[in-house]
Amino acid sequence: MHQRASWNPARRNRRTGTAASGYKRRAPFAIPAPFGRQREPRAFHEQLHTPVIVWRQVAGHSLCFAVEPPHLPGGFFHPCTVDDLCAVLAGCPPHDVARVRMIVLRQPTRKQRIFSRAWGRALFVRHGAPVIVLEAQSLASWRWPLALTPEWARELARLRADGHTAQRTRRYWLITPSPDALRCTLLWRTLLHELGHIADHARCLSGKGQEVWKTRCSSAKEDFAHRYAQERMAALQASGQAPFPAKNDSFRLLGDGLRPEWFQPVFSFAAAPERKSCHSD
Repeated sequence: MHQRASWNPARRNRRTGTAASGYKRRAPFAIPAPFGRQREPRAFHEQLHTPVIVWRQVAGHSLCFAVEPPHLPGGFFHPCTVDDLCAVLAGCPPHDVARVRMIVLRQPTRKQRIFSRAWGRALFVRHGAPVIVLEAQSLASWRWPLALTPEWARELARLRADGHTAQRTRRYWLITPSPDALRCTLLWRTLLHELGHIADHARCLSGKGQEVWKTRCSSAKEDFAHRYAQERMAALQASGQAPFPAKNDSFRLLGDGLRPEWFQPVFSFAAAPERKSCHSD
């Protein structure tokens, strides 16, 4: 019985390198792009799964909080409670707080943490008030490259001031968080930073309109937001409103439909490093 050789150049795949090859049909490793009911593309951070809605009165303004359950098996939790956020916003200018439509505590997916890692986001919708999004975090360490831009070098200094441990190795920066450091970063810096973006956006709209905001460079926006957060934090400290202990009353959380373990760190995942890029806003 004749046995054909394992390799025969005459029987090669003639579709290799073309659009019809099987390699090109694989799903790309990227964040999936969802579509709404009206076939309008929506960003991934607009997708919430079974969120719990909580309403609060902050500075005379009715504010909505949407809390998405964190992925507890993956070691994720929300470093700040709803009452923590309300206590900080109560010390901010009422006209800035009144511009916020909603504050979302969401759980990012694995691909979102790889391609678009962030502490928080300020979302500006076309027909509505802005939304502040704060991402769930874990105690896993992450790596930054040794070659940092001046902006990321300043961000590294801010992380150290928040209480994160930054260790320089031969090939990368290893940043290890702690529960108190994550709470400090999210509560005292990210929340005020995103509120600064909203205040800057309103200031630009009151001038020459939306085009001023669109044409403004990202570095100018970030500088304004950082300066706003620093000034607000200094004002809170001067008035004695900050810092304060965590407001994690279990009975109050259960009364709002929230679970206390959503806001408690999972220490079993503290030693697992993450090979991911820098945080961004």
